[in-house]
Amino acid sequence: MEKKLKKNGFDAELFYAGDVKNSLQQRQIRRLADEGCNMLVIGAVDCIALSDSINYAKSKGVTIISYDRLIMNNPNLDYYTTFDNHMVGSFREVYS
Repeated sequence: MEKKLKKNGFDAELFYAGDVKNSLQQRQIRRLADEGCNMLVIGAVDCIALSDSINYAKSKGVTIISYDRLIMNNPNLDYYTTFDNHMVGSFREVYS
């Protein structure tokens, strides 16, 4: 995702929340919002516990996209996106 965004002219950074560290992910969201981030694509570690951080980011004007795991109980999501679960684990030959 990061490579595609950069290829299309976006300034993108990818962050990991470690081995399921909800507190780290919350700090990352707040820090990025404070640094003037325009958009966050979040693969939530905990789909419920991020509400305060998401509300904070939204108050700073950040667009919030929930990726793969739907962030629950929060009206401040702008979009939700995921992948085709039917094809997960399937082999598909790709020709370029």
